[in-house]
Amino acid sequence: MLLIQLLSCAELPPPPSAPGACEGSCERPCESADSDREMSRVAILARLESQRCLHEDDITWLEEHSNVGTLECHAVYRVSSSDGWSFDGEPEQVLKNASVPDVVITDAGHHVLAVNDVTPGLFVEVARTDPERFWRQGLVGMGGLGLHVDSRDGAGFAPVEVDLGLERLTEVVDPDLGMPGELRLTWFGVHVEDMHPTRKDPWCSAAPHKYWRATGGEPADLHGSSLAVSSSAGAQGGADPTVVDVDGGEILLVPLLDAEGMASGIVGWSSPDGETWSLDGTPDVQTGVVGTTPDVARGPDGAWRLIYLAADFAIVTSDDGRTWDEGAVWLTHRDMAANPSLAVDPDGVWWLYFNMPDAECMEDVGESSPQDPGCG
Repeated sequence: MLLIQLLSCAELPPPPSAPGACEGSCERPCESADSDREMSRVAILARLESQRCLHEDDITWLEEHSNVGTLECHAVYRVSSSDGWSFDGEPEQVLKNASVPDVVITDAGHHVLAVNDVTPGLFVEVARTDPERFWRQGLVGMGGLGLHVDSRDGAGFAPVEVDLGLERLTEVVDPDLGMPGELRLTWFGVHVEDMHPTRKDPWCSAAPHKYWRATGGEPADLHGSSLAVSSSAGAQGGADPTVVDVDGGEILLVPLLDAEGMASGIVGWSSPDGETWSLDGTPDVQTGVVGTTPDVARGPDGAWRLIYLAADFAIVTSDDGRTWDEGAVWLTHRDMAANPSLAVDPDGVWWLYFNMPDAECMEDVGESSPQDPGCG
């Protein structure tokens, strides 16, 4: 936005949220600062939503109050398996400064990977140089959508530019990718007025928690942000959605959280067409699974596999997406590993993606102070 400050009134285009704002005066809200304005994360984000830009003093305050810690050190790893049950190989790191990965694999074998982008300093950089990006990807640096596709030539994952076309400034977190014909993205979205006044954790936001979606033929075409489910179930709502494509529609599964943020069961809402959802907060699917961060993938045998985090990573199976077996397969759980995502490629090789802290980054930032998991 620094370039805009150098333009004359005739050259300055009005911000998208305020047509004609330059008529008669070039004074813009983000170019002047009220000394009495509230200085807090939520108040500043509210100003960002109303102005679609920020005053430098607000950006500086956010910069000074952003501490690099465990979350920013998250990296995405993957490991493969011939049968989808035993993942004993050495994990390969594929992305740094990324969390909550979710993967789908195309018929051509390309891995399409959605993550929360937690790159240190990214939010401040975007606020200064391209604040409209927040309406394309969510609050990148605080989460926000990062989308990547593997090159399949050994060069790793390449980022994909995406424009969700968000109507509201939204914290976009916990992405889930599906490919029931066209690509579908589902996420947990938090608007500014629902954010916790002091805690950054999205699951501490006010209930009902809301889950949104976008669709597109290709990764770069994802667009939409239509509301799928609004859930007030659970003492503290839920997070980490995943979608099961079943005969006769879809089931959106969500792990409910208690007041301390601990998992209290994975439940679901069904839709006959992926567009019509019950928004009264009452789930119609009870999986019987207690865990968090679920993800689903369909195997060559046609059965669904649900992977989730309890004490370890675990897998249960289902033929209909509603009733899941009781015999969990427990996987080796690596230290601080979380947010598993499972997919199988056209050759029948299974891939497990997850995040855990990058050791080198953790050495640089030192030990992070543990936070009280409650949202009080």
